[in-house]
Amino acid sequence: MLEILYIDCHQDGYMDLDLMYLSEVDPTWNNDLLALMLSPEAILFATPLAQPWCASDCALISADAAPESTFGCAGCDGHLYPFTGNIKGQTDNVAQSSLIAQRMISSLHRKGLAKKTMGENNVCEAQYAAFTPRSQYKFSMIYPRAEASAETGTGSCCHPMGQSTNLWCLPAGGRMRPGMEDAVYMLWQFKECCLTLGTGD
Repeated sequence: MLEILYIDCHQDGYMDLDLMYLSEVDPTWNNDLLALMLSPEAILFATPLAQPWCASDCALISADAAPESTFGCAGCDGHLYPFTGNIKGQTDNVAQSSLIAQRMISSLHRKGLAKKTMGENNVCEAQYAAFTPRSQYKFSMIYPRAEASAETGTGSCCHPMGQSTNLWCLPAGGRMRPGMEDAVYMLWQFKECCLTLGTGD
């Protein structure tokens, strides 16, 4: 069928729902030393020396002004490195789950399974980005309590990666309940769509 305007928003080559990655079969996900091979810069960023840098990152993200230059930090959630599921030093369960989600996205970008889909150079074709373009993503918790809910009355559906849980979790009465410590997030990804004239295949 002839379409006058065809909007191609699958410029990264993947479908809306893909089971292309399972952490259970990735040997780097539970091994910090193996993960170091994919991200050797972790030696610089996963140290106490990076804490002042990450503290400023937390303040900027909470003020909704997250810079792309602080790629080694995960905002108020903690250190982004190493790209594993091993979390140390974070006692807030909600922030832990958010940090694991950020590390997963960063790991996928490093491996080339996630790409940059926003910006002037990425309109019709996504580009490889070794570091996560944080402004491209937002999170929305959907379990154990939906972030976007008429009950909460916060007026927000999602939050930037690494934003303080005091801003999106506590106003809605908290997220964790006894016996329900697992979290499920919906990931929102900004995509620049390619507008072409002609037929859509």
